[in-house]
Amino acid sequence: MKVTYINFHVWLYLRASPDPVFEGDPLTLRCHGWKNMALSRVKFYKNGKLLQKPETRWSLSVGTATLESSGHYSCSGKVGYIPHLGTQTSEMVMVQVQELFPPPVLSAVPSPELREGSPLTLRCQTKLHSQKSASRLLFSFHRDESTLQDQGPHPELCLPGAQEGDSGLYWCWATSEGGVAQKQSPPLEVRVQGEWQRPVCREVHSGNRGEGNAAGSMEEDGEKEPSQAPVGGRLCCHHKAPR
Repeated sequence: MKVTYINFHVWLYLRASPDPVFEGDPLTLRCHGWKNMALSRVKFYKNGKLLQKPETRWSLSVGTATLESSGHYSCSGKVGYIPHLGTQTSEMVMVQVQELFPPPVLSAVPSPELREGSPLTLRCQTKLHSQKSASRLLFSFHRDESTLQDQGPHPELCLPGAQEGDSGLYWCWATSEGGVAQKQSPPLEVRVQGEWQRPVCREVHSGNRGEGNAAGSMEEDGEKEPSQAPVGGRLCCHHKAPR
């Protein structure tokens, strides 16, 4: 963290810890006097706006850092033993909260469009910052209004045989262990197409009225390929709808 001094003599300076600061870290501001001189009436500011009163005389706990915690911070106060100085203000310090991990991206392997019965693997992809590689992420998978897999260490969800009912909008959550950072992927639409069977055709032959049974007609059923209807009969074809 770089502090730039503009005035000839700076009586106060601000420090933020930890440095660097990541999402989920507890962020603390401390106002120091020149040569560790005692301070009074200390106040803290973010982007020129007054923050709440400090918990101790010279420090303020901002809470759990988020990306929105980034900004220009400063402090003001009176330096002890030099009352004629009046209230002094520190130079602004830029606090940049670093992203613990980017929002995940959900992908479908081999494809988000597939045939019924095909295997489908959903991958929730993101990566921790290199300085936070010792941390651990948990993943959960969701479809429409349902939770398919609750938080766990595995970034993949496998469907060995996708069905047409598995079609829908999917997304995943990546959460740092302890829940200090949680991010959702953009939705991914998955389409599972049902299988269509070949048409089943029934050939119906009509006999002469004087022949056959008392009803004066005779029918003979049999499966045929869909083609032109034979003479003296009709061809009835039925498509089986997808499951």
